[in-house]
Amino acid sequence: MNILLSEYAATEKAINNLLNAMEQGIFTNSTKERLERLEEQKTELSNKIALEKSKMKLLISKEEIVEYFETAIKKEPRQLISALVKEVVLYNDKIEIYYNYTDSKKSDGDDRRTFIFYECEKSFEIERTKFGAEPLKLTYHIFLLI
Repeated sequence: MNILLSEYAATEKAINNLLNAMEQGIFTNSTKERLERLEEQKTELSNKIALEKSKMKLLISKEEIVEYFETAIKKEPRQLISALVKEVVLYNDKIEIYYNYTDSKKSDGDDRRTFIFYECEKSFEIERTKFGAEPLKLTYHIFLLI
C-alpha cells in the first residue's frame, strides 16, 4: 500500500512539473504524450489504491469476531443461529445439524462435512395412561455435525 501511495505522489509531482513547463511555454508532442501517460498511470494507481483500501476494510480480527458473536448471541440468538446453521435434519432416532462453514466440498456439490462435533443419546418416556395405553419409551441419538 505504501509503495502505491509513493508511486501516486511521484506521478502527481511529475504531472505538476510538466504543467509548470507548459505554463512557461515549453510545449511539444513529447510533453503532451508524457502528460497523457502520466494521467493514465495516475488513474491506474488510484484504482489500485482504492482496491487495496477495500481489502484492508475486509480484514476482521479474531477479537472483533468473538465480540460480534458474544453480542449477537445475547441480542439476536435466532439471527445468529440462522447465519451459522445451514440445515437441521430430524429423523425418528436422531437429529443432524449442518453448519454453513466448511473447508472442503464433496464431489457431488454438497458442501457439508461429516465430522461429528457432538454425539449423545437421550431417552424419555411419554406418559399415555390417560388414554389407556402403555407408556411409550423413545430413544434419540443426537449428532452435531460440522
